[in-house]
Amino acid sequence: MTESSPSTEYKEFRLHSNKNPDTFARHLVAGSLFGNQKLPIYPRLFMQKTPVPRIIAACYVSDRLCGHPGYVHGGLSFVLFDDIFALCAGMGFESGVAMTANMSINFRKPLLPERLCIIRAEVVRQQGRKAWVEGSVRSLDVFTARDMEKVSVANNSGISAEEANATLVAEATSVFVEPKFAHTTQLHIDPKREKRNKNTHNAYSPPFGSNRNLYPAGGDYRYYVDFWGENDCSRPDARPLGQCPVKLRIDNLRDDKGLVVQDGYLKAAASGDDVFVVTFEDAKCPDE
Repeated sequence: MTESSPSTEYKEFRLHSNKNPDTFARHLVAGSLFGNQKLPIYPRLFMQKTPVPRIIAACYVSDRLCGHPGYVHGGLSFVLFDDIFALCAGMGFESGVAMTANMSINFRKPLLPERLCIIRAEVVRQQGRKAWVEGSVRSLDVFTARDMEKVSVANNSGISAEEANATLVAEATSVFVEPKFAHTTQLHIDPKREKRNKNTHNAYSPPFGSNRNLYPAGGDYRYYVDFWGENDCSRPDARPLGQCPVKLRIDNLRDDKGLVVQDGYLKAAASGDDVFVVTFEDAKCPDE
């Protein structure tokens, strides 16, 4: 399954491992499909960014995701394609965010449950904010650990013998776009954070050290704020808004930690674990 050659490098990644755990319950894949008797093992991804974005994913499918008796529901293939294709397309965008514009799937053979699936995705073309992604799902034959001991390790850029002999379940072509809001995300508030005073709060820069994240310069938000990383802009809020309405007053920002205002948005120019202070207007919380 693993590809290797002098000119390519794949890095292992666990699907949705960069998401805030608080959002899992509201996420279709991470919240509803991951777990015992569904997708009992987190899909393992092997990602390559150059020369073109590619992903190889391994996913075990249980017998609790069937449509017709004895066959996995075809919608699961679409969901897996959609999640993995979006991640693949996002690797080519500056923001790392990609949304589905169009997807076409050709189903070749039914997917049987309790099988290990190999999902491949590759960006075949990119133009501006659009990326064309193609891929396939293959189902491996049932095997045991003793069977695998007899198989030689793949040592070239081609597919493994197991995948070559696998059943082609579906093929897909798609178009993904980088949304215009990809560089913006809601401010995240945590009322349990230690308070310094009523109007001054600690806000941390993105953990990825990016200086490309833009944040809304005003609006109703919760009491305390966390700046989350750019790679998870798909979740606009980690908790329901409105419990502790706050107005962000951009004219009272302290700029000694690298904060600037650009086109009506806050831009976090700080990096790493730098801390900067943001002053809010009319900050009130029920526990005060």
